[in-house]
Amino acid sequence: MKQICTTIKQSQKLIELGLSPETADMYYQKVIPKSDKTEHNPKVGNPVEALMWYNKGYATFNKAPLKMEEHCIPAWSLSALLELVPKDINMGTATNYHFSLWPTYDKTWIAIYETSEHYVMEMYEKQTALEAVYEMVVWLIENKCLNKEDDE
Repeated sequence: MKQICTTIKQSQKLIELGLSPETADMYYQKVIPKSDKTEHNPKVGNPVEALMWYNKGYATFNKAPLKMEEHCIPAWSLSALLELVPKDINMGTATNYHFSLWPTYDKTWIAIYETSEHYVMEMYEKQTALEAVYEMVVWLIENKCLNKEDDE
């Protein structure tokens, strides 16, 4: 099956790093079937909007609204991750590093920050574009090169 968004583990890592759930464009809905085991089904849609919709059903029963982590786990598609990635970064030097993403001849994907002279700051080569960009987003957050609250 083709991966359309970050996995639950990847999503949890992004949240632990402080990335705003509001930047996600998908979510895993937690469903508790009769067996009482939690299943995770990927859904398209913003997790914040999904949670607000879900909580509306409980308003008439005087129940406390669910927290996001009780109902859904935010997930990011490739396009949502790419919207987070700065096109250019500067690490306190006169040199700007530009972001690029491209496929290789070996059917892998490279996410890279490099200068116009091809000096590489950071590079990830992964099996899918989503994995490569996910790794770059993690690196950007860990190196304080990404505004974790940006949801524009």
